[in-house]
Amino acid sequence: FLLEHVSLKNCLALYELAYAHGDQALLRVAMRHVSLNFRHLAQEDKSFLNLQPSTLISIISSDSLVVPSEWVVYQAVWRWMKFQASSRRPFLSEVMRHVRLPLLTQEELREAQLELQCEGDVRLRWKRLNRQERLQECGGLRQGMYSPCIVCVDLFSMEGPELKTKDFQVGCFDPQTEKWEKLPPLKCLYCTRCVAVADKLYVAGGVHTDDSYSDTLHEYSSFRGRWTQLPSMSTPRASHGFLSCSQKLYAVGGWCRYEDYLDSAECFDLVVRRWTPIARLPYTLSHFAATVLKNKLYLIGGVTDTEYYNTIYYWEPGDHKWIQ
Repeated sequence: FLLEHVSLKNCLALYELAYAHGDQALLRVAMRHVSLNFRHLAQEDKSFLNLQPSTLISIISSDSLVVPSEWVVYQAVWRWMKFQASSRRPFLSEVMRHVRLPLLTQEELREAQLELQCEGDVRLRWKRLNRQERLQECGGLRQGMYSPCIVCVDLFSMEGPELKTKDFQVGCFDPQTEKWEKLPPLKCLYCTRCVAVADKLYVAGGVHTDDSYSDTLHEYSSFRGRWTQLPSMSTPRASHGFLSCSQKLYAVGGWCRYEDYLDSAECFDLVVRRWTPIARLPYTLSHFAATVLKNKLYLIGGVTDTEYYNTIYYWEPGDHKWIQ
């Protein structure tokens, strides 16, 4: 009943109820309303001022808040604290740790410092950071601070004479402006694979114009506007599966030379920046469809040198084999 009746008027109250009782389904639905309307709720809804500290922290810790700047979050926290200053002052330091202060402008930071210095027991670290360091320090942008775009990677399915002179193109389409722009190109590749994780694009493997197979992994940062080469895979791959799940990239199967099929698979940890092997496929396989669902990797169909497959296999991180 509650799931079907979450609204702007009651989403904060239902979120707090769900948070207190650990009701994940209701928590997700209520949080969706809170995220989309955070600014309005923080400014206009009196129930926001009555949130418990732990509930407020769980809300402002979310990446999904649709806010144009972190100043909106800071002002919401400050308003919440001032509503019951004497009883909430002991919690202010802990709550403020979840405000992404590095995302504030210099003017906003100065104003925040002046306000917080009036609270003598509040101790926060203030650092001078460049743009990339600010993003790393705070854990990234919230949903309302960027515009999603569609990236079209120039993936060639077969070799052609134009590849000898043509760069690997990456186009970016902005649905709001309905305009295309080109991102910085990579060197010529075909049969490569790509995947997006948050604000970054990853391209792995492929075939060079001299017909050599690539083991490289490249990362494109939308904030830096350039490609960076990361540690290479253990083996060259093309026409392979390339997936992301829980801050890890997975390269599966493919071929390492023309019609030299692979059954190996490996995982790249985006935090420690290192490749490790995972369970091998039951047989060599390439040119399959692949996706991630509920923390499991799925492979659909595919071919080898002698056979086309209509099978579906899945693998869950930590397992020792793929399951049909």
